[in-house]
Parts: sequence; structure tokens; C-alpha cells
Amino acid sequence: MNQISHNIDDQYAYFDEYVHRFNNGTEIYYKIDDKSTSEKVGVVRLTEIDNTETFCWESMVTILGTKAVVSVDTFCLIYIAGFNLLERNRCSPFKVPKANKRVIELHEIMGIADRVGETGEHWLYHVTRAKFTDGIKRMQRMGFGVTDV
Repeated sequence: MNQISHNIDDQYAYFDEYVHRFNNGTEIYYKIDDKSTSEKVGVVRLTEIDNTETFCWESMVTILGTKAVVSVDTFCLIYIAGFNLLERNRCSPFKVPKANKRVIELHEIMGIADRVGETGEHWLYHVTRAKFTDGIKRMQRMGFGVTDV
């Protein structure tokens, strides 16, 4: 998560921007469920959905102690939403903090994301529809990203 000002008015303005993007149809927020317990354990947002070619996702936040498999499943499902439901061809370059080894390893293990650059403290990745289509089959055989959609 990005750090914001300690000033309460700045914080309200920051969250007002989230509401504005949601109301304008540029972002969708999804609750994350742990399939094994049916508990709500987090949230993730699908962004840039007003773009006809690409989409992106950001800010996956889960409660402390959430099982890693929930994150893997969420990754798969968010890509299914972008590629299959929104019919986009690419998940546009998204930033992953270089210090976030867990997310970096997960993208490399899944084998669907390509590192395409860097900006200071972040690696930039993108996922294409073709690479996702190849990789999701392997992930679904392991039980991730299985959906009726």
C-alpha cells in the first residue's frame, strides 16, 4: 500500500478518489473469500477497466494469517476476470515492489507474467492473454482459479 499523509483531510480526499474511480466505472473492488472456510479475508481492485485493450489490478490486501493459497487463487481469478470477462488482451504493466519477494516469486512460479522494466523501487510486469491461457491450465489442474464463469 502507498503511504499517504497523516492529515485527516488528505486521507478523506485520498479515499474520495477511490469512490470517484468506482463511480466512474474505471475500477471494481472484489472481496476475497477463503474457499476452505467461506470467510471474507481481503479485498482486491481491478483497475483501468475503461480501457478497451488492457486492464490492471492493484492493492490486494488480506488479513494477517491468510493462507498463501488464497492469494494464488485470487491472482488466477483476477486474471480470469480481466481476460475472459472483460475480454482484454493484456494486463498492462503493473508495479510490484522489489522488496515484495512473495509476490515476485508467485508471479514467477505461475509462469504467466513477464518482467518488462523497473522504476526505482518497483519491478514492472505485464501478462498477455496468450501467456495467461497457457499458464492458467496448469494452475487450474492444481485447483486454483476454478470457476463456473
